[in-house]
Amino acid sequence: LFGAAGLPALSAAARVRAVCGDGAAYAQECAADPSGQRYDAVLVDAYDALNNVPPPLVRAEGPLARALPSLLSKNGFIAANVPPGFPVQEMMKGYHSSLSRNASDALAFSFQVPETLNSVALVLRSVPEGVS
Repeated sequence: LFGAAGLPALSAAARVRAVCGDGAAYAQECAADPSGQRYDAVLVDAYDALNNVPPPLVRAEGPLARALPSLLSKNGFIAANVPPGFPVQEMMKGYHSSLSRNASDALAFSFQVPETLNSVALVLRSVPEGVS
């Protein structure tokens, strides 16, 4: 199934597996297994009451960004919900550089959620057909 703009859409029958724990460590563990499962989506929603996001989840050289090429399926994406004032562009650059072989391989964009002022960042491993 595909939703708007050719992005994968979840159906009622879709298999969704949520992992609660150290996301960076889990990503490294999964990426280290060459025959392991690849994911269509990685969702990051990890900040505390002071709006701190764990650095291993957002740094360009961090374990999550380094694991993304092995972790995501060919058409996979990473989405991150971050608090107001978070340097979302820097995080997206790290994810994008990890997933793209050249500037046009991956697609990155973000938007602000008006009700919370949070930002949601999306980085698609591949550009959907018809999008330039």
